[in-house]
Amino acid sequence: MSTSQNDNSLLRIEDLNVSFNTPGGELVAVDSVHLNIKEKEIMGLVGESGSGKTVTALSIMRLLSVPPARVRGKLMLEGMDLLALGEADMMKVRGSKIAMIYQDPMTSLNPVLRVGDQIAEAVEKHQGLGKKEALQASVRAMKTVGIASAEKRARDYPHQMSGGMRQRIVIATALSCNPRLLIADEPTSMLDLLSQAQLIALLRELAAKVGSVLYITHDMGVVAQLCDRIAVMYASRIMEVAQVNELFNHPLHPYTIGLLESVTRADTKVEKLKYIEGNMPDLVKRPSGCLFHPRCRFAKDICRHEVPSLREFNRGHFVACLIVEEIHGRNRDYPR
Repeated sequence: MSTSQNDNSLLRIEDLNVSFNTPGGELVAVDSVHLNIKEKEIMGLVGESGSGKTVTALSIMRLLSVPPARVRGKLMLEGMDLLALGEADMMKVRGSKIAMIYQDPMTSLNPVLRVGDQIAEAVEKHQGLGKKEALQASVRAMKTVGIASAEKRARDYPHQMSGGMRQRIVIATALSCNPRLLIADEPTSMLDLLSQAQLIALLRELAAKVGSVLYITHDMGVVAQLCDRIAVMYASRIMEVAQVNELFNHPLHPYTIGLLESVTRADTKVEKLKYIEGNMPDLVKRPSGCLFHPRCRFAKDICRHEVPSLREFNRGHFVACLIVEEIHGRNRDYPR
């Protein structure tokens, strides 16, 4: 079931499936994912490592559309199915319509090229500008992300910058061609707390200018500060989608409840840290029924045999759970 296919959706993901052939069998990394990202929206995609978040992002960028990956479904960007495009046409989409920020800025930047030249290269490739104009555009992009003395810093090499500054260069590169959708894959994971806070504030400021942002993370605290809506992913499937305040105040899926319970708060004293028991399932030998049932404290017999689909429990709040009414009741004021 699709999650609210509104006319103002910039990107609609419809029944996305991604699998890999491995020596042990077929590994299903993304299974029947439906999701829409609206205009001027910051959508958070959260879940434990191995949930399929990055594979989903790479599928949108069409960076998995070669063997051994098998990608099926529809990725509708402004009415254009990205999976139906030839590679030459997709090259025009990357950078100009969709750009991606990766986790580690040091692996995203060439250590032997000046940062200004690296941004300018992207501008030349996607906007067709000459070298001089592209360098001017790279300086403007650096100023946009808050880099002081941008003309001077454009001549620096990556090793001459801090981790936070390098990540700003990566963001400047992504923004240099004015994409409609910015995908940020764990962009704060390699940064100290101060740099993380600065980057979150910057992304919030840039979201209105960029268009839409898909923010991928395992950090529930970050999405609480940054995102408008959140999609919770577990073991290749979307388990819950809701507005950020709704999800934090009224989580429905047992997995979401477990994630939120495991987050410590500075204003609350805890005797013992909570966690979700068990481990992520083997995606080659997947459990039957609901993929979360081996770790779910609410699981019933039906959960072991039937696969739940994503359905609307309350307006704009979607959940993939067979026993959600039994857990929470049918009223809006459902307990945790």
